[in-house]
Amino acid sequence: MVYVNKFWATYRKDEFYIELRLEGPETEEKVGEIYTTPRQAKTLLRILEVLIKEYESIFGELHEPEIVREEEGKKEYAPSYYVA
Repeated sequence: MVYVNKFWATYRKDEFYIELRLEGPETEEKVGEIYTTPRQAKTLLRILEVLIKEYESIFGELHEPEIVREEEGKKEYAPSYYVA
């Protein structure tokens, strides 16, 4: 199991990519990556939406951090989104 508190997400035609990172007071490191099909990425989104809605009904509303998009993508990927 890996704890993650920062991530980047991007896509290209055939896959979605999520880079999982752990940010500490003095360091940041990549701790994992997820490559998945667009269909499975959408399934993950739906599962998380259901879980978050359930969580908020029990514990209260979560406030989202700012989501930022890079100006250019890498190689054939679209520009990444990440949490600022």
